[in-house]
Amino acid sequence: MLRPAYLRQKLTRPLPTKDGGVLWTIADARAYMLALSKERALHQHWQDACRTLYQTDAAAFSRKVELALFLDHKLELTYA
Repeated sequence: MLRPAYLRQKLTRPLPTKDGGVLWTIADARAYMLALSKERALHQHWQDACRTLYQTDAAAFSRKVELALFLDHKLELTYA
């Protein structure tokens, strides 16, 4: 079980998504991952991010989520 204090931690940087959202916290990223289609969720990069979530290292998790968004072409690179 993930502690609420851990879920409230900020990601190393905001991660804007091409669907108009911004992932600010571990909880935001976790909710985004839970809403993925089954097809996307089965991609190796999302599986890696999921495993990292449970290691309770915010920096490592942030990097994995950013990479997964990038590989899915869902990371908004022009965010101001």
